[in-house]
Parts: sequence; structure tokens; C-alpha cells
Amino acid sequence: MRLTVLAVALLLIGGVESRAATWLFLTDPPSERHLRDIERTGARVRTASRWFSAVSVDVEPSQVGRLTRLSFVAEVRPVGEITRRWSVDAARGAPILNAGSGDAQRRQIAADRLHEMGYTGRGVRVGMLDTGFLLTHEALADADVAATWDFVHGDEEVADEPGEDDAAEAWHGTQTFSVMAADLPGGLVGIAPEATFYLAKTEDVTLDGAFFESHIEEDYWVAGLEWCVGHGCRIVNSSLGYVLDYRFPNLDGATAIISAAADEAAARGTLVITAAGNTDGGRPLGDSLRGRISPPADAARALTVGGANSDGSAWLFSGRGPTFDGRVKPDVLAPAVGVSVVSPADDTSITSNRGTSFAAPLVAAAAALLLEAFADATPDELLTAFRTTASQADAPDAQHGYGLANAAAAYEQLAQRYTPAVVRRADSMTPVAWGALKASQRERP
Repeated sequence: MRLTVLAVALLLIGGVESRAATWLFLTDPPSERHLRDIERTGARVRTASRWFSAVSVDVEPSQVGRLTRLSFVAEVRPVGEITRRWSVDAARGAPILNAGSGDAQRRQIAADRLHEMGYTGRGVRVGMLDTGFLLTHEALADADVAATWDFVHGDEEVADEPGEDDAAEAWHGTQTFSVMAADLPGGLVGIAPEATFYLAKTEDVTLDGAFFESHIEEDYWVAGLEWCVGHGCRIVNSSLGYVLDYRFPNLDGATAIISAAADEAAARGTLVITAAGNTDGGRPLGDSLRGRISPPADAARALTVGGANSDGSAWLFSGRGPTFDGRVKPDVLAPAVGVSVVSPADDTSITSNRGTSFAAPLVAAAAALLLEAFADATPDELLTAFRTTASQADAPDAQHGYGLANAAAAYEQLAQRYTPAVVRRADSMTPVAWGALKASQRERP
């Protein structure tokens, strides 16, 4: 049985009464017997991962010895704790935008051309991992939400709950969701308003002045991803730009379990699309993650999205690559400045926000349109299509990746391999009301 030195150190911090979230890697996939035996030691089970034959527990230092003596426990490792901050000022004070405010962000990644063909994401299952979701806004009233789960509190309620969640905890998730799913013609329409969504709350957030301070524990993220994949989601968006205790040498796509999980999802037919993360604008320095992408953005088979300005150049505060093993990241860029989103402050207002958190769901929604057109496309084929058709595909670099995403060009590339599904549009449809595109009939060859 392997007990890492780091595990011992972290578990002993704070004395006997200190409880720490800890991974137990088992010799076999976790079973009910395993869970019962673990809980008999006094540890509390948090989540279980069949992908990694692992169980996460809350444990006191005095209980570690009992866990190490269990015959099926192969390794003990601390659950990674992640801290990130993002401003909420724009969500609170910005004025309502004009009608059709989401049009520019669709056009910048050429998703409007797929809308003109009639693709809206219908029939594609999309998962989201975020802070929670408020679904009362009029732009989200018709969103097709098939299932929800709060992995922090263990129930189906993903909105803010008095006594459990801080006020406005779900704002970030609500806004990233609206980039994909909003359907308010003349106001804000998302890129995949007719997709079917599975919403997982995987973060516990507290409010600190003008910023959210979030301690995200990776076991909830892994559990949320496994849940989405288990529900048949072909796309999972993770708008979580992390600042971790990892160092640059750990940015290899394998050290962080969340990065390994993103690759495992691809092997199971699900493409994880993740934000590159926001930085302070400084250049990468030494072995720190300052200025760099951070897990799971280093995953080899995840589609990592950096932020772009309105002219297509890289946003100054977008996380940069490469990975420690020299791979190009981010993969593509998408709008990260002035992105139109709903305002969770009420049920009617439209506002704007910025960050790679909003760039990622733009690309995730575009990927849903591509899967509607090409249902047999694999995660690796989608990743390749976005990379090789982006604006800087011939000269990728650590700041821009392969360049600004181009959904229409990715469509054309996939059409060379697959016959696209045909969407027959009603005569009354016009390219003006993008989100109101409702196909009267759909034919699939």
C-alpha cells in the first residue's frame, strides 16, 4: 500500500480534529462492500470513481492507519484543492444590451453559418460542470434540461439554496449556460438552444467582496464528469480556470486526476471542452503556473479554449501554453470580451461578461451543432477539425493555439468524411432570428 509523503503531511496539518478530503485508490473498482469497510474506519465517503477504481473520503489523521490496513487500498493521496477568482461586477451593473446581442459572438466563430443551415443542437446531449444554475430567466425558460445533480450537497437542486449556498453562488454557471442554451429571439440566443442539457454543480463557492473565492475539490469534478458521460453526453463543458498548487512540470496531462479524467472521457466517446483559464496578464515565469493554462486544460484529448478579443487576437488575460511535454495549448480561441449572457440579478435582463469561462461554452455549443450534423464524429475528429481549420492552423503558438475557432470550416472538413444530417427548414424561417430556427421536418440519410 502506497501512502505519499504529501498525503501524510496534509492529513496531519491542524491536529487530530482536522479532516481532509483524501483519495483512496483501490485494487478493484469500488463496490458496496468496499464502501462499507471504508466507512467502518470512521471515514466519510464523498464520491466513488469507477474509472479510476477510487473513492474519495473525508478523514481524520487518526483514521489513516485503519484505511492503510484495508487489503483493497493500494494508494492514499490528497484530493486536490483548487482556488480561482472571477469578477462579478459586469453581471451586477451592466446595462441591458440591444436586441440580438449574441449575434457578434456567433459570427466571430462562424456558428451563424451552421444556424443558417438549420442546426440548433437538437438531439445532442451536452453536460456542464459549474457552480450551479438558476433556470428562472426568461431566456432559459424553454431550455431542455434533462437532469441535474448537486455533487456538493448530494441532491437534485442546482440553484442557490438558503443555508447551504452563498447568495449568487450559481451566477457563474447560469451565465456560462446561457451562452449555449438561451433562446430569447430578439434578445439573447445561445449557439445550441435545442440541445439537451445535463447540469452538474461541482463547486462550493463563497463570496468575498467583489470576487467569488472558490475552493473546488477535484473529486466532485470527476464525479460530475462520470455522471455526464453515464447519461450519454457527447460534449461536456467545464468553464473552470484553475490556479492550483501544481507546478509547471506537473502540467503534463497525466499528473492531475481531472486531466486524466478528461482523456478517459474521450476514450468513452465524450469530448471535454475546457477553459484555458484566466491569468493576471503576466508572462509564464519559472516553474509556477502564473500566466499558464492549468488542469484540466493540459489534457491531451480535451479541447482547450483560450480567449480572443473582438479582432481575433489573443486576450491578454487568457492562459498560455505549452504543456510541460511541449504540446500546443490552448487548442483554439473564442470570444472572451463583451460576451453576451443573461443577468442572474433578475429574470429578464441581458448583460455581458468576460473571461475564458465564456469562450469555452461558445465552442462547446458549436461542437454540439457539428454533432447534430455528423452524429458519428468522434471526440478526436472534432478536436482535429477545430484545430486544423482555425485561423492560425499553419503556425500555432503558445498564446493563440491554432487560432480563432471556425465552426463552418470545421463543418466542411467533417463533411469530407461524413454525410451531414439534412435539416429541412420551414418556409417562414429567416436567418435573422437565429435562435428561433425550428425545423418542421428533419431527415437523416
